[in-house]
Amino acid sequence: MIESGPACKGPSRASEAQAAVSKFSSGCQVALAQGGGLPASAGNPAKPGSRELGSVGAAKSELEMAAAKEFKVVLAGQFGSGKTTFATRIKSAKSDKKEIKALKTTQYPVTLQTSAGQVTLNLFDTNLHAKGGLPDDGFFRTADASIVFFDLTNEGSYTAMEDWYDAVIKANGRKGSEPLPVVVVGTKADDIKGRDIKPAAIEFPRKKEHTYREISAQANYGVKELLLDVCKALLGDSVQLTAEVEMDKPSIDKIDEEQLEKLFAEYEKAASA
Repeated sequence: MIESGPACKGPSRASEAQAAVSKFSSGCQVALAQGGGLPASAGNPAKPGSRELGSVGAAKSELEMAAAKEFKVVLAGQFGSGKTTFATRIKSAKSDKKEIKALKTTQYPVTLQTSAGQVTLNLFDTNLHAKGGLPDDGFFRTADASIVFFDLTNEGSYTAMEDWYDAVIKANGRKGSEPLPVVVVGTKADDIKGRDIKPAAIEFPRKKEHTYREISAQANYGVKELLLDVCKALLGDSVQLTAEVEMDKPSIDKIDEEQLEKLFAEYEKAASA
């Protein structure tokens, strides 16, 4: 199995919901088949702002998501931050892509074999260019998760990332349920000398309590691990990839992984301070 490499993780929220669904799946399926409501947990009423067992809509949503194992994953971030480069590294995503003209969007389907079964991540990438600003709400809506990108060699993209993050969170307001799973990604990690942001200055993911990973899509560094991060955010920390992910040949042959690990250790040290 392919295990995740260095990444700084936020609190796992998927595992709690997954356990709840497993515990009550039989009763829920019977109740849904009969057209009734889902069972609440005895002595454990739902709490405002949380996804408790007593929340009918939340539990039903988790059952539907677990059955489908197909998810909309919004790629958010400033033009040039590496979203499209990431999506097009995966062979199947590039060959099976489709245009959604109404949303000015390209959808890249990534089908993965995991310990939880086959999972398809539909990566939604906006076609708006530099002067297009943020996409309309329709691009962000109905997301199951989001990957928020910034370019490690461009401090401006790090600043702009917050606007994209706010847009995807606002469009997927989840009152009374679990927050949208988000993974924050620093791209172009191979350009160590060109870095514009020091590890200790990357505060956004730790303040928001989201998993953070650094990748170099052109070197195929961290791409598989990022896909696994998303699967874990959606299906729980125990999920692993059980088959290789076919990617295009890297355009960057050499990368100083030892130095990258040291830089990431600096981030983790600052995050735990």
